[in-house]
Amino acid sequence: MSTTPSPISTGAGGSTFEHSVQTEFICLMIGSGKVPINRFEAGYIIDHISFQAGYKDVETDDMVVTFQPKDGSVNRIFAQMKTTIRLTDNSLFKEVIDGFWKDCNNPSVFNKINDIFTIIMGPPTNVNTFNNASLLLDRARSSLDYQDFHSKIIAYDNMEQIFNVFKSAVEDAKGEAPSESEMWEFLRCIYILSYDYNNDPSHSKRNILHFLDITKKRVQGVEESLSVWNNLFAMVAENNFKAGILTSQSIFNKYPSLIDWFDQAAIPVNPVKIKIDEYKIGMLQTIISSTSIVDEEIRTLLLESMEDVYTKLMELDIDVIKGFLNRYHHPRESNPNLSVNGIGELFELLTYINCRVKSWSIQNFEVANLKVVEQDKSGWVQLIYSTNKFTFPMIILDLGMKLYNQTPYNNYFENRWIIENANMDSDNENLCDICGLGKDYPFSKLLIDFGKIVKIDYFKDVPGNSNGYKDLGNVKICCAKCIRKVRESVNVESLNDTLWGVLAGD
Repeated sequence: MSTTPSPISTGAGGSTFEHSVQTEFICLMIGSGKVPINRFEAGYIIDHISFQAGYKDVETDDMVVTFQPKDGSVNRIFAQMKTTIRLTDNSLFKEVIDGFWKDCNNPSVFNKINDIFTIIMGPPTNVNTFNNASLLLDRARSSLDYQDFHSKIIAYDNMEQIFNVFKSAVEDAKGEAPSESEMWEFLRCIYILSYDYNNDPSHSKRNILHFLDITKKRVQGVEESLSVWNNLFAMVAENNFKAGILTSQSIFNKYPSLIDWFDQAAIPVNPVKIKIDEYKIGMLQTIISSTSIVDEEIRTLLLESMEDVYTKLMELDIDVIKGFLNRYHHPRESNPNLSVNGIGELFELLTYINCRVKSWSIQNFEVANLKVVEQDKSGWVQLIYSTNKFTFPMIILDLGMKLYNQTPYNNYFENRWIIENANMDSDNENLCDICGLGKDYPFSKLLIDFGKIVKIDYFKDVPGNSNGYKDLGNVKICCAKCIRKVRESVNVESLNDTLWGVLAGD
């Protein structure tokens, strides 16, 4: 936090963590990437980034990100970076809030409508506190006024505790208790981001290098992404020392080879990441605030699993995901374009599965698309997302016609099917073997009860036709709702047992 207007004194104290985060934002600027704050959706393009801006009477001076005008307004991110900060009642946290408060109440520096503050920190020492703080700030932004906001947090002790931490810091910054409206309006402006650049290996660095690699593939860049990163990092460090300002043009002037690398027309938008990022917000709120989670150890496990799955999915090549989605979606249709329907729900289901099974991989085989491995056990699962919200019988019979020639008839349900987004309005059509009628439910009975949905003659050549298709065995179906219910387990051991039973169909 700046206490002197000297550019030299304000620019010389940058750390490796700080420079790394700043370099990532530089990559997003010249690559037209989306910043990790949902308020700035697609269409917000970074115009320039200022470093160590204390000489401009800015208290929050580590980095100021300024976007190009949008709808006649200029939006900015004022970021303060503290890799070891804790979101508790301590001097470092209060120092950051003090700077935010001063800038927030200086209209020559900060616009309360267009600008935001961001605390950028290393990996949180307490994941629950971090998530409660993030959710608290989200609730402030989604509320009509202080009364609406306060009614949303008083029901949760953990959230009210973190609110009191912020309130105490604001009281110290103001010198007296803030009014209710002042407190609410101030919290609406604050976001929290976490990066692990000081870790080895670093997921944050791996992700941004992957972003560079994708760009390189599209424009046939000749340099290595790590080389590009190192050059940009050095430029950021130099401009921190000088309290400088960087634009895309100033970077391209120094490194002309990057003009082609970051050709705007060639840089792809990752619709999978956008969709999962959107879904993740509601999922995070559900896990943190759900009263059905009775064991806090399970809540922590789910939050950690969610981040683990997010990282794994972001590392996958887009072509791998596209191949998987072609088998995940029902009806299965040949679509040359990428459809991300159900990708958020997939992220959620994998989060639950990952609590027990850490070694899994998505595939694009016809009869199974998720491989799960645990110690000496392994198996396959067929994940299905009904894009048209069909019933279980419709999905089973339709896929049966498509898969009949690709798997031995007596292994039709060898692999577990987990179906998401099915129409389960009718109890008679709920063939989940956990919450419905599917336990020991013969496929032959399915043909008798629901055969009019398709042409049963399709199965006439199956050996066993004379005995009523009994050789086709029993259905092996689970609905996604039963996967979600594992979070209601009484403890982690019970959750693990239930999960394996659901996956194995035992």
